[in-house]
Amino acid sequence: MRKPKVLGGWGILLFCLPLVAFGHHARFEFDESELVEVRGTVTSVFWRNPHIRFSISNAENDAQGEEWLVEGSSINRLERLGVTEDMLSADAWVQPEDSADPPPTRMGYSVGRWEGRTLIVESKKFESGAYDDRGTPQSAAMRVVERFTLSEDETRLDWSASVIDPETFTEPVARQNLHFSWVPGEEVKPFDCSVPGR
Repeated sequence: MRKPKVLGGWGILLFCLPLVAFGHHARFEFDESELVEVRGTVTSVFWRNPHIRFSISNAENDAQGEEWLVEGSSINRLERLGVTEDMLSADAWVQPEDSADPPPTRMGYSVGRWEGRTLIVESKKFESGAYDDRGTPQSAAMRVVERFTLSEDETRLDWSASVIDPETFTEPVARQNLHFSWVPGEEVKPFDCSVPGR
């Protein structure tokens, strides 16, 4: 019997994060009222930009099953999250990890929601360690709440964050507000903030 290959904290759901997605020529929405958990054998992998794709068959013992096509993010985005092509190969058995209680990681576990024009991203489940380069302690109870707001004319993105860690700080720590202005033709270079082995 094949040992299941569990898709870690990113799980299969990583590939389906947005509730509303825009394809190259279409708009489609996901049905939030029903949670579908797919497990089975990977039958094909298409690992190319702008979107990776793979198929999963849940047929067992020559029984007729369903074939699921999963489309994901770009290779660049996935690799920044630590997802590489060798993690997903044809004939691998995959199943989602229980995401109700994800394990702590160095970058935490993030969930976003919209409030008007503002995307609010709350991250928790951080590994204990240092909060900053000066060695300020960080506990497993730390939460980070980020706010991304696009201006009405869509030329400026405002970012702010609050760090809440009752075991380290006596009150929430407000991170510096940053403002990103859109410059036509300017290319945003990759940010690879994670340091291997740290």
